[in-house]
Amino acid sequence: MSILVQVNFFATFRHLTKNNQLTLALDENSTILHLLKVICYKLPEIKDILVNEDYSLKEWNHILINGRNIKYLQGLNTVILDNDIISIFPPVAGGRE
Repeated sequence: MSILVQVNFFATFRHLTKNNQLTLALDENSTILHLLKVICYKLPEIKDILVNEDYSLKEWNHILINGRNIKYLQGLNTVILDNDIISIFPPVAGGRE
């Protein structure tokens, strides 16, 4: 059985992928780690800035599921449910000079 999830990209990821969002069909009980592998396969242009060689999330990036940061859930082992909304954020810097 499969589930559908929506992945929203922000800032640099949005620019590199030329997508605001992506809808993916995943196997039931898929985790964030599996999702990262699927995203990197479909969008190889973001792999180097999104994940390390072992597909662990680069420490400065953030992933939220339905508004909750995965680091406060089960991290890469967080199970994704049908119709979840996943948001991926790169580091953001800025301010006034």
